[in-house]
Amino acid sequence: MKRGVRALSAAILVALILGMCAWSLWRCRQRGIEIARSEAMNALEIMAAIKRDDSANQVDNMMRNVNSVRLLADATDDYDIIGEYAASLGFDKIEIGERRDAEQMLFDDEGGLAIYSDAGDEGITLYVSPSRLSDMFGAPASEDRYYSFLVDSEGNILTRVENDGFLNISDNTVEFYSEAVLHDGLTPEDVSAALANGEGGSLGYSYGSRSNIVRWEPLGINDWALFFVATSDLIDENCAHIDEMMFSLGATLAICFFILISAAVLYIYRANRENREIRAELDDSLAVSRALNELSFTILFQCDMKTGDITYNESFARQLGRKPEITNVSQLSGADPALKSLVGEIKDGASKGKASLQLRHANGVLKWYQIYFMCVYGADEKKPVKVIGRIANIEWHEHEQDVQQAVVERDALTGLFGHTAFMRRAEKAFSANRNNCALVIIDIDDYKIISRSPDGYRGDELIVKMSDAMRKTSPANVIMGRISGDIFSVFLINAISREFLAERASILEREFGKTGHTCSIGIVMSDGTVNSIAELFARADKALYRVKLLGKRGYQFFDGARHTLDADDSADIEGDDANALILKCVLNIATGKTFEDAVGFALKQTARFYDASCAYVLINEEEKKRLVEIAIYRREKNGDVEALTVEYDKAPLLMKALRDHKPLSMVDTEEQYAISPDETDMIRKRGERSVYLVPLGEPGRRLGFIGIASPKYHVGNVAFLKTLAAVIGADIDKRKLNNRE
Repeated sequence: MKRGVRALSAAILVALILGMCAWSLWRCRQRGIEIARSEAMNALEIMAAIKRDDSANQVDNMMRNVNSVRLLADATDDYDIIGEYAASLGFDKIEIGERRDAEQMLFDDEGGLAIYSDAGDEGITLYVSPSRLSDMFGAPASEDRYYSFLVDSEGNILTRVENDGFLNISDNTVEFYSEAVLHDGLTPEDVSAALANGEGGSLGYSYGSRSNIVRWEPLGINDWALFFVATSDLIDENCAHIDEMMFSLGATLAICFFILISAAVLYIYRANRENREIRAELDDSLAVSRALNELSFTILFQCDMKTGDITYNESFARQLGRKPEITNVSQLSGADPALKSLVGEIKDGASKGKASLQLRHANGVLKWYQIYFMCVYGADEKKPVKVIGRIANIEWHEHEQDVQQAVVERDALTGLFGHTAFMRRAEKAFSANRNNCALVIIDIDDYKIISRSPDGYRGDELIVKMSDAMRKTSPANVIMGRISGDIFSVFLINAISREFLAERASILEREFGKTGHTCSIGIVMSDGTVNSIAELFARADKALYRVKLLGKRGYQFFDGARHTLDADDSADIEGDDANALILKCVLNIATGKTFEDAVGFALKQTARFYDASCAYVLINEEEKKRLVEIAIYRREKNGDVEALTVEYDKAPLLMKALRDHKPLSMVDTEEQYAISPDETDMIRKRGERSVYLVPLGEPGRRLGFIGIASPKYHVGNVAFLKTLAAVIGADIDKRKLNNRE
C-alpha cells in the first residue's frame, strides 16, 4: 500500500514538472515572438532613418544640379548647350517657359519629377525620370523583405510600389489603413494627423493572411514623408527561428529530465548500498575504537549525562596501577575540587574545558594530570547527552612538546637552529647583554658554483662540514644557526674581546679549509649604540661584504680593520663598496698618461670586483672590419696570451650587439646554437666558461666592448660594467680628438 502511494505521488510530481516545463516553453515562445517583433521594429527604424537620410542627400544633390543648370541658363541662350549639360547631370529633359517667381517640385503625369526654377527673364523646368525616382525613394532595401515609398501630407502615394501588391489597391495610405487591421492601438486618423503635422511614427497592420510593420519619417522636402515597410517574411523568419529554438530547448529539457530521473534512481540505489556499507564500517570502527581504547596509553573517559555513569579505558589501570574509584557523577561530592569545578562548568553550559588535578598512584605517590573534556549534544542541542575526554600526565605532555619544538626549531641538515629560532634566541640574549656581545656571519665562498660542480663536495656535504667546523671552534654557551643556504651565524655573549674573535675566526677558517674550500666572515661587536639584533645583523653583513669585495677568503670587523689570508695586492682598494671602486677607476682613466695605463687599472679592479678570470677591451677597427683586443688583465698569470682578433663576417652576434648598443652574454654550451664557431672560440681558446660584453661609449659610436670572462661574484651588478664602458668610451673619443689636433 505504501509503495503504491509513493508511486502515485511520484507520478503526480513528474506530471506537474512536465506541465510546468510545457507552460514555460509556451511562455518563452510568446515572449520570443514579442521580442522578434520588437527587434524587427528597431531594425526598421534604423533602416528608415538611413533611407530618409540617403533620399534627402540625393534630393540636395539634385537641387544643386538644378541651380547649376539655372546659372548656365543665365549665362547663355544656347538651349542645346543647356540641354546637354542638364542631361549630363542626370535630368531626363528640360523645358523653357515663362517665369513663375517661385521654385517648385511636383510630380508629373508620367510618374516623374518636374522641378521649376527661374533663369533670367524666363523659367526652366527640369524633369527627373521615374526610374531615377525609384532609386531615390521607392527602391526595395533587401531581398523583397523591405520596401519604401513617398507620400504627401494627405497620405497620397507619390511613388508607386511594384514589389508588393498591398498598397496598389489604393492611392492613399490613410484609406488603405482604414481597410486593414492596425495593431498597437493606432487608428487611421492617428496616421493622418501625424502626416499633416510633419511627424514620424510606426505601426503594425494585418491585411489578409499577412502582417507588416511600417515606419515613416518626414523627408524635409515639401510636405513629403518617406514610408519604410518590413514585410511579414522577416517576422515569420524570426518566428521560425524561435520555433526551432523552442523545439531544441524542449528536446534538451526532455533529455535533461530523463537524465535527472535516471540519476535520482541511481542515487537512491547507491545511497541504499552506501548505507549498508556505512553500517558495516561503523561496526568495524566501533570494534577498532574499543581496541584502541584498550591499547592507548592516554586515559580516556566517557560520562553518560542521563545515568551519570563514568567509564574509563584500560589505560587508567595501567598508569595508576589501580581501578578507578569514581564511576558515577554522584561520587564526586568528596572528590578533588577541580573535578567539582568541571561539573559546575558543564551545568553552566560550557561545551569544553580543562583543569589540573592530582591522582594517587597505587604506591601512594601523587602525580599531576591535565583533564580535558568536550560535551556531545543531542538533537535539541541544548543539553549534553555525553561528556567525553582524556586525562594526560603533565610531565609526559610537556616532554613531548619540548621534543616537537626542538624538531621544528632545528635545521634538518645541520642540527643548528633555523633562521626564526636563531633570531628569537639571539634577540632574547641581546636584550640581556647589549654591551657585551658579538655577532659573526659566515658565508661559504663560491657555494653556488661548488654545489653545481659534478666533482668534489656536493652542496649538502659542504654545509654539514661547515656546521661541524663551527661546533669544533666555537666556545661554550653560544647560539649557532643556519640562516639560509650557505649563510651561518654565531651569537656570543660575556667576556669576549676583539683578539678572541679574531683568533676564533682564524681557527674556523683553517678548520673549514681542510675541505679544500674557503669562507668569508663578517664580525661586529656591540658598542651600546645598536638597539636590536636586526641592526647588529646589518653591520655584520656590511663587514662580510667588505671581505667579498677584497677577494673573499678572510674575515673583517665592522669598524674597518681587515685581515685576509692572502694579502696579494688587494690593498689597492681602499673603498668599501662599488661606488668607491668606480670613482677610483674613473680618476685613473682621467689622469692616466697613456690609454694602456688608464684602462689597465680599471680592468684589474673590474676582474677582481666580479671575481672574473680576466677583463679586456675590444676596439672596433672599421677600416679593417674587425674587432681587436688592445688591453687585458688576467687574475692568474699563465704565460703570454695571444690577443683576440675577430672579423666582422665571423662575429654576427658581436656586430648585432655593437649596432644595437646592447650587452651580450655568451656561454659555451650546445644550446647556444646561434653562436658562430669563431665567437665560440673566444670562450674555448682560453678555457673560459662564459663571457659578458658591454659596448663602449654612447649609442651609435660603435667603439668596441669591455668584457669579463667567467664572472663569479656581483654578476647581477651590470651598472658597474656599464659605467666603466661609458667612461672608457669617452676617454677613447677624447684621445682621438687630441691626436687630430
